Parts: sequence; structure tokens; C-alpha cells
Amino acid sequence: MLSHRAAYSIMMILIGIYILQCYVYYPILPEYVATHFNFSGLADRWSPKIYLIFSLGSVMLLIILLIPGITILIQKFPKNINVPNKEFWLAPDRRELTMNIIDSYLLSIGNTTLALIVGSAQMIFQANMNKTVNMGSSFLFLVLGFIIVTLTLVGIMIKKFSKIK
Repeated sequence: MLSHRAAYSIMMILIGIYILQCYVYYPILPEYVATHFNFSGLADRWSPKIYLIFSLGSVMLLIILLIPGITILIQKFPKNINVPNKEFWLAPDRRELTMNIIDSYLLSIGNTTLALIVGSAQMIFQANMNKTVNMGSSFLFLVLGFIIVTLTLVGIMIKKFSKIK
């Protein structure tokens, strides 16, 4: 698993990419942009471009705040977490290690979610630059990748806590 420093560095890079995307695309986007697409990739909902920028940014901010918030809640109420072999992993001599492991996985899942948003933003911006305003099926592949990575991280975490060292 990544160190906390590396995970937060990745988070900052993803935030920087989104800010750069907004800086590049905002001036050239039309005033009203497609903000929702159907399963065929065709636009079916439109909004002012500022709404798109702030909506995606707000979701990113929520995720950035949610990760430390969940970590704090888990540390304050460890009895409420559901991990295999809870008694072993929450024993006083292993509790700090357990919390660090959970925090690392939460950061990784959070960064995966931020990457999904940054990738989605790029696809939305590019689709709005196209006269047909069509995302095609590429978004479904992005979501599928997100699901695979997230489920893999959860599976690795469950496997980690299933072992008693």
C-alpha cells in the first residue's frame, strides 16, 4: 500500500489536473454545456458551464473532506468497524497499525474516486467541444475501470484483515 505522503501527493496531483482542466476548457466551452449523458453517450441534460465546473469541484471537495472524516470516526468508534478478526486487529498493541492500514486503503479508494471525476471531467469537456456532444461508450469503460480498482482494493483489504499474524 502507498505511504500516506504518496497518497496525499497523488490527491494533490489529481486536484491540480482538475484545476488545469478548468483553466484550459472554461474559456472555450459554450455558455451552456451538456452535464448529463444517456447510456448511448448522447447529451440529455444541459446547464450553464459554471454549474458543471462547480458541481464537479464540489464533489471532489466532498471526497477530500470525507476521507479524513471517516478516518476520524473510525478512530473514535473502532467497535463500529466491521473487519474480519476484529478482536485481533483492534487489540491495543495492534490498533494503531490497523487504523493506519484502514486509512491507507480509504485514501487509495478516495484517490480512485477522484481519478474517476477527473477522467469524467475530461470526457465531458471534450464532448462539449464536439458538435454532436457525444461521449460514446468510453465513459462506461472509465466506470468499469473504477469499479474493478475499487473492488480489488476492498478485496485486498478484506484478505489482509482475514489473516492473523
